[in-house]
Amino acid sequence: MSLDGKVAVVTGAALGIGKAMTEILLQNGAKVALLDVNETAGKSLCEALMKQYGQEKTLFLSCDIQSEEQTKAALKKTSEVFGGIDILCNNAGILNENTWEKTVSINLAASSASGYGIRVNAVCPSFVQTELFANILDKLGQFSHLADATKGMVEKFGTLSVSQVAECLLELVTDETKNGEALVVTPQMKKYMTFVNTIQ
Repeated sequence: MSLDGKVAVVTGAALGIGKAMTEILLQNGAKVALLDVNETAGKSLCEALMKQYGQEKTLFLSCDIQSEEQTKAALKKTSEVFGGIDILCNNAGILNENTWEKTVSINLAASSASGYGIRVNAVCPSFVQTELFANILDKLGQFSHLADATKGMVEKFGTLSVSQVAECLLELVTDETKNGEALVVTPQMKKYMTFVNTIQ
């Protein structure tokens, strides 16, 4: 699938993996709505991208995806401005085991849409060099006793760059044969896993 003229929404778009996803989508001809709770970083990135790709290619919307109301409003505004939505990159996430309920709420703010003719795929990266990752040992909360094990896993699996993750997104979005796939990626390998939809 060519991304020329397609409309993408990226949650958590202001920094890290979301920023890299936004950039690769724009580089390949898509229009992108950047959704993020971080207004300062989001607006700054959007301004820079407008200068590079044109004002008609990007839109920043302040949005906390924990809020169904804010999310619906952001998707509606994206549709109004760009004429629809073709791609959703549900990237927003946090790591803070001290407030695990909030972490789960943000990280699982997605729904299964395969019953509506929508392809649903996932990029499942190992550790990724982001601000979130840089502070991982400080955010373990009640699991702080696992700090040594976490360090060991990082040493074993290594870390990916945000651009490596964005390239995997591009692969999944442009290959129309992919549906219900999880692309597991580490610095050493990429492997597809298929999940069967058991919801009827």
